[in-house]
Amino acid sequence: MLDAGQCKAASTKFRLYVTPAKKGAFAETLAAAKSVEEVDAALASIKTKLGKKKTPPASAAKVQALLDAPDDHRHGLFGNFELEADADDPLESIRDRLRPSIAEAHTMLR
Repeated sequence: MLDAGQCKAASTKFRLYVTPAKKGAFAETLAAAKSVEEVDAALASIKTKLGKKKTPPASAAKVQALLDAPDDHRHGLFGNFELEADADDPLESIRDRLRPSIAEAHTMLR
């Protein structure tokens, strides 16, 4: 979407929902990074840690694509990235965000 110009990283909120609840150091580090400097430091740390692994993770190609993305994409994406990884029902969080924009009579949201 970013490469095709369908959205702008700097003005789009990105949210990753993980279910079942699971913690991940890389995702948590990126979600905490907000400034350009914090994003750069987080990505440098991830790159270093990946380089030390004997066997690359299954996601290595996708992670590398993020590491190789243009600066404005990386900074916008991770500066606006939120992680939701500890909810018992991640769909409820999505429902909560949608409720204000949908008339109660037209929704089947709980």
